[in-house]
Amino acid sequence: MAVKNSVILKKSIIGGVDLTKSQGFIELSVLHNKIEFIDILLEAGVPIHEKHQEGFSLVTTTFRKNRGDILTHRLSKGADPNAIGDGLSLANAARFTDQRRLRFVLDAGAFVNKQIKRRSALVIRT
Repeated sequence: MAVKNSVILKKSIIGGVDLTKSQGFIELSVLHNKIEFIDILLEAGVPIHEKHQEGFSLVTTTFRKNRGDILTHRLSKGADPNAIGDGLSLANAARFTDQRRLRFVLDAGAFVNKQIKRRSALVIRT
């Protein structure tokens, strides 16, 4: 996403830019800490749990890049804490963040016993 400010993004969308030609606009907004872009993209119809081509999603990237403000904002607006991106959100919270964010994700409804590919959300490594 080469857009540097929200005014240009809005004008691009009004001008007819096709947001379906590429994936990952939401995740890239998280990556570059552009919280205002996320709201604009969602209003334009980009799915909240859209994944980047490499599988990264909004929720999991907030953990990887320590973007707690974006995580809080999106979960309060209905993002699914159990959405699968590059793994389960709860596993990423445990791996990349502090206990406060882990608690926040649990309080937002993350399932402790959720599994993907027969692997638990929380895997204890010794």
